[in-house]
Amino acid sequence: MDGAVDGLEVMRIPDELETLPETMGRLGYRTFGIADNPNIGWQIGLDRGFDRFTTFENTGSDQVDAELASWAEEVVFGEGSWFRVPARHGPARPLPGARAQLRAAAGPQAAQLRTAAREVALPFVEAAHASEIRYCDERIREAFELLHVDEETVVIFASDHGEELLQRSDQTQHGFKLFSELTRVPLVIVDPTRPRLRSRVEANVSTVDLLPTLRDLLGDETLDEAQVRRCRVPDDAAPHPPAEERPVFSMRTRLDELGGGELRAVVRGDLELIERDPDVNGRGEVRWLFDLKRD
Repeated sequence: MDGAVDGLEVMRIPDELETLPETMGRLGYRTFGIADNPNIGWQIGLDRGFDRFTTFENTGSDQVDAELASWAEEVVFGEGSWFRVPARHGPARPLPGARAQLRAAAGPQAAQLRTAAREVALPFVEAAHASEIRYCDERIREAFELLHVDEETVVIFASDHGEELLQRSDQTQHGFKLFSELTRVPLVIVDPTRPRLRSRVEANVSTVDLLPTLRDLLGDETLDEAQVRRCRVPDDAAPHPPAEERPVFSMRTRLDELGGGELRAVVRGDLELIERDPDVNGRGEVRWLFDLKRD
């Protein structure tokens, strides 16, 4: 059943689909999760399968950290647990310790950033964005220390989207777009059960590859052949050729009251094709083709 939270329409995960916590529970793990965003909360059914799960609604990392501290004795990684921690999210705001740097970056025009020229606003926006990433990094370090995360712990870091920092318009967040600065996101997996090396998967990867990859790391023998082909972690230290260069698809739809329309994008190799359907404001269909090595 779908619904809305604070004006945000959300879609629930179908009951017939097994979530990662349900998979981990089936394999004998205990699972804990904290969310600070309805998009990754109980509202969409993401709490299903967790032993403990709490959802906040954009309350900030202090509340999340306090909740995490109250669970610390129960979350024992040696027994096998999975824990999700929050990350930074736009709009970027000056954070403690960064204000002096931001003032220096923006100069005396900081108060007029809304109407400032791009060359004036960009250093401020980039500095604010970097300050939040540093702040998030520090909070994650504190969480790892609290939970005694060590070199025997599997750690996975991913993101759902990027941010537009004035690259193509006057926007500094993730608007109704599918340009590469929004769809190309980090995925880092530290797995001490495999050779400790730095290996980069060169082929394009989709977030739909994440679940079968994690199930493979967990030793889930129920993966079928098609799912195994989506796994993206090398097994050994030998050089790996790029995986099959298959297309990677993404899509966005927008409610009519917000302007309507649908965006679709496909990336294959170094090319990205984006299509936009006509919307309720009368804007017609548009296609863009990008060479990602040059743009």
